[in-house]
Amino acid sequence: MFAGGLLLAATTFQAQAEDASCATVKLGDPGWSDIAVTNGIASFLLDGLGYKVQTQTLAVPIIFAGLQKGQVDVFLGNW
Repeated sequence: MFAGGLLLAATTFQAQAEDASCATVKLGDPGWSDIAVTNGIASFLLDGLGYKVQTQTLAVPIIFAGLQKGQVDVFLGNW
């Protein structure tokens, strides 16, 4: 019971401490059909979790630069 209360308190604290800039997830999309599908699935899941999703179609080097600068949050085509 005590551990459950601590878990609830920690979860509540984390939800309140979330920065407003975290409400939107910016996906990098190089225009490849497989990444369009992957980004679509990620967008659906993130939307279900309450996030807004912004997909940016960019060249791969610009996506990597955006990741480094914090202008792009996720690139699902890197393997």
